[in-house]
Amino acid sequence: MNQASVVLRKWTTNSDELRELWNSEGLENQLQDNPINPRVNSTKVFGMLWNTVEDHLIVGKQSLVDSLSNNEDTKRHLLRAIGKIFDLLSLLTPFTIRVKCIHQVLWMKEISWDEELPPDIQKTWCQWVSEVPRLAELHISRYVLSSSTGEPTDVLELHCFYDASQKAYGVVIYTRVVKDCNVEVNLLVSKSRVAPLTKVTLTRLELLGELLAARLASKVKPIVDLKRPSKIFFWTDSKITLHWIKESSKRWKSFVSNRVTEIQSLCDTSAWAH
Repeated sequence: MNQASVVLRKWTTNSDELRELWNSEGLENQLQDNPINPRVNSTKVFGMLWNTVEDHLIVGKQSLVDSLSNNEDTKRHLLRAIGKIFDLLSLLTPFTIRVKCIHQVLWMKEISWDEELPPDIQKTWCQWVSEVPRLAELHISRYVLSSSTGEPTDVLELHCFYDASQKAYGVVIYTRVVKDCNVEVNLLVSKSRVAPLTKVTLTRLELLGELLAARLASKVKPIVDLKRPSKIFFWTDSKITLHWIKESSKRWKSFVSNRVTEIQSLCDTSAWAH
């Protein structure tokens, strides 16, 4: 890049040594230390703010707040607000899934794009909007694995929890690091889905949650294993769906059978427990 006279800019690091090296070579460094205002120490990363001093992620809510400032209560405005939320790892799932459920109800009631929201939905929407500023209070650890992970005695586990309701279902994965009798647990990633419009029993929604968990874990575990081999555990509160995936998929009807087959192909069912 240097031979082509292309100067790379907007470098950021939380390493003092690397920052000093960049400064000595005349590379532009975005970071400006300010212990009074932590946001000055932050830079944008994947739609969030990364505080390089404390090494945690902060939700960048300003564009969402600006979008909500015109106080429009329409389906168009609601969808625009959803589009302003960039949550790559779905760390805000408990918050974002609520507005997605509202959006689904608007489609079910055939509310037009610029029609004012019905009073009951408007109340729920306004409650959600009032909570947006509090997103800035969330500080999420960027580095979810212990800095000492790598020793033969260290234990690295992934714990996957999932659940379902009549409105939505979701999954969350935590890392659990055990070193010298000390335990560190951190949120790693999550995923959620709005329940389908077609009437589905709660047990089948639990099964959809299991499938979502298996798919997410099959993508996350290989990445974590690059750092260190890990064990994974799946936790459910449904004994029925647990029984489904422990048995041969040929025993069940097509809806259950197809999903059990995929779950069994993605992960070892012995890792699932109640």
